[in-house]
Amino acid sequence: MTNAPSAGAQGVDRRGRLALLTCAGRPLSRGLRTDCLGSRTTGGLWLREVTIGVTHKRAKSGRVEDVTSTGWAEAQSIDDVLDRMETISSALPAEDGVATFNRMYHQVTRLVDVAIDQGRFGAGPFLGRLDVHFANLFFEAYAADLEGREVNDAWAPLFENRRKPRTHPIQFALAGMNAHICHDLPSAVVLTCRELGVDPVDDSPEHVDFSTTNSVLEEAADEIKGWFSNGIVARLDEIGGRLDDGFAMFGIHVARAGAWQVAQMLWDLADNPRLDAMFRGNLGRGVGLASRGILI
Repeated sequence: MTNAPSAGAQGVDRRGRLALLTCAGRPLSRGLRTDCLGSRTTGGLWLREVTIGVTHKRAKSGRVEDVTSTGWAEAQSIDDVLDRMETISSALPAEDGVATFNRMYHQVTRLVDVAIDQGRFGAGPFLGRLDVHFANLFFEAYAADLEGREVNDAWAPLFENRRKPRTHPIQFALAGMNAHICHDLPSAVVLTCRELGVDPVDDSPEHVDFSTTNSVLEEAADEIKGWFSNGIVARLDEIGGRLDDGFAMFGIHVARAGAWQVAQMLWDLADNPRLDAMFRGNLGRGVGLASRGILI
């Protein structure tokens, strides 16, 4: 008898697409999955893999409107992530601070997607799944703001100040990077490791791929920096050295290395919900305070 695909790593491909089980041609809900898996042992049903997709409709105006069957923060693949980012881009004015961060993030995600397709990462589906979990945390903040709910402490400064006068686009981008890398990335690492059944151990294949991503970010740096120094975004003589200094001072490599260490701390706190909640709360407040400083 053909074995059913597992819900773990075997159900994930390198580009981060998470496989679902279907039963009699229908996607399995959480309740139905148990019945179908149970009946497989008696030879009663066949199981196969499908991938979850995001659907959009395009209005007559050409604008993409989100009509996902899942929520904003439930992207299942890098393709889903890019779709959502493009939806955000089409919905917001270019000068919006969140749009500025989203534009940069879209470019980085696209380059990571290309690198995955080129086979530059060796730890199987880890990097693809990390990218999906990571992006969903940004989408969670975006959805909260969109729906009038409270945005978490780390993201609140960017969403509250997205239209602040006399704020350079580089400030919006750095505030978003601060929130996403220093606050979201550790949680994304933990979520991905749990899903794939691995530990966030230094020098592991997963850690190597995590660190290799830095080279992809370096490749994106020149293009992204150009966005903040040309055309209507800002005159180069207005921001001068602040542009290069901003990217240098933020220290993406150092921030990402720190995020891996924070992920290890969260991993160790998993058995102590009270300390875990205290740590996450303090982390969010600290990251938010730093972002408010960036946006002064």
